[in-house]
This record gives sequence, structure tokens and C-alpha cells, in this order.
Amino acid sequence: MNDRVWAVLKTALDGVALRQAALAENIANVDTPGYRRFDVVLQEAFTRFQGLRTDPRHIPIGDAENQKPHYGLVQDRQTITTTNQNNVDLDYEMASLADNQLRYQTLVELFNAKAGSIRYVLREGR
Repeated sequence: MNDRVWAVLKTALDGVALRQAALAENIANVDTPGYRRFDVVLQEAFTRFQGLRTDPRHIPIGDAENQKPHYGLVQDRQTITTTNQNNVDLDYEMASLADNQLRYQTLVELFNAKAGSIRYVLREGR
């Protein structure tokens, strides 16, 4: 169970959970004066590349320490604010919540499919 699919699924589920918390926080503070909404972004670790070394004499490519993608919480300072300096749009947050729920359901289905294939192999195809 130690392969890249599990690692990607875990990272994606972590990101969805963090986004759920950020969206809930935004909705809870919809009327708080001066509150600036937060969102979750995937840090640039996905854009970095590390070459596969099949021989110790190969020259390493990329940054091995920053290869694990991670999500970060960012404050939205670009969106137009209301008169109380709050930039939370309840309609946008609710739509984002629905989008996040769909992402979660998709990831859980992928997780279950991967686990099902492992169960199938362990039962020797029965």
C-alpha cells in the first residue's frame, strides 16, 4: 500500500479537508467587519520535477526535499470589499462548498476503487 496513488489520494484529501475548514470559516465570518476570506492553494511543489535516478552515477535533477506537494492557506486581498471591509460573498462560498463536496466524493470513490482492486488481488480473484 506504499505507492504513489495512495500518496496522491492522501494529499488531495488533505487539501479538500483544509479547503472545507477555510470555507466554513469564511461563511462563519460573513458579517464580521474587516474579515478577509481565505482559500486553499496547492503550493508550487507540483511544478517541480525530480528526475528518476536508475544509477547512482546519474546526475540528480530537481529538489528532493520539496517533492511532496502540500496545500497552503492564503488570504484573499484582491476581492472587492463591502462597506465594512469584509470580502466574503456568501453565494460564492456556498458554490465553492458544493464544488469541494464533489471533489471529496470523487476522491473517496477513487480511494474505494483502489482499495477494491487490492482486496480483489488478496482474495486471489474470488
